[in-house]
Amino acid sequence: LSFARTVANLKGAYQTSTDTGADPRLSFERTGSANAAKTRSRGSFHRCQAGRGDSARFSSFELEEEGREQGREDGRGTATGRQAGGRPGVSSSAVGRQGGNSFNGVFLLLLLNFLAFLADHLLRLPVWSSLYLHHASPRWYQFVTSTFCHAGWSHLSSNLFFLYIFGRLVEEEEGTLGLWVTYLVTGAGSNLVSWLLLPSSTVSVGASGAVFGLFVVSVLTRLQWNWRRIVEVVILGQFVVEKVLSEARNSAIFAGGGMAAAASGVNHIAHLAGALVGVLLIWLVSRLPDGSSREGKTA
Repeated sequence: LSFARTVANLKGAYQTSTDTGADPRLSFERTGSANAAKTRSRGSFHRCQAGRGDSARFSSFELEEEGREQGREDGRGTATGRQAGGRPGVSSSAVGRQGGNSFNGVFLLLLLNFLAFLADHLLRLPVWSSLYLHHASPRWYQFVTSTFCHAGWSHLSSNLFFLYIFGRLVEEEEGTLGLWVTYLVTGAGSNLVSWLLLPSSTVSVGASGAVFGLFVVSVLTRLQWNWRRIVEVVILGQFVVEKVLSEARNSAIFAGGGMAAAASGVNHIAHLAGALVGVLLIWLVSRLPDGSSREGKTA
């Protein structure tokens, strides 16, 4: 078909050149040049189309890579924003407690109790007995210092065991300051109650009153409508309630027995008083105005 068209074109060119008197060879060269130009333009068009395809594919690849890189940058920015602004759905105070919470408070309490025991029973420092709570003539500081003193190893080990478990629970919820306030307030409060109720010949030592305060506070601070918290309250609460009721019965016997009951060496009144002071402490803290409510009133 192309050959026939070429022959027809040559004939037409020859006829035209004959009619006009032009050189037929010039027309032939022109026709050949025109066909070659068409061929070159057609090849250039195909190469251009191929180049466009490659360029399009390359551009598409570049856009895809840029999109991936932008996504990674956005992800890093979001993660940085979360780290800077806190996790979604968690209050800033909770983040502060959980982020910096390494339970230093409870370990410091354990260490102080253990060092006090070594100084008293191993080194036998004479001055250490002045830290006991002497009911006959108490010093104000003895209501606190006696909570770090213990009568023997079994007394110390049992208190440290419960202090470690329930102290961590309180520090997890209320932080190191909350743990120390709970320990000192419930310990001193239990000593105060036992000083008021027990005979003047009594000498009180031990962290048992503070431990019972930690019992109660660890449960009351977890009273929330959350199924995990409910499970924790049930597990911890049944143990704490059993302990408190047992100390209440023993305290009644202790108070009725007078000196004979005091000779048993266990201050059940201090145990019960520590638990009650813990309840009072939580009630007082709950009555304090919240920071959000103060901001609302100011606004």
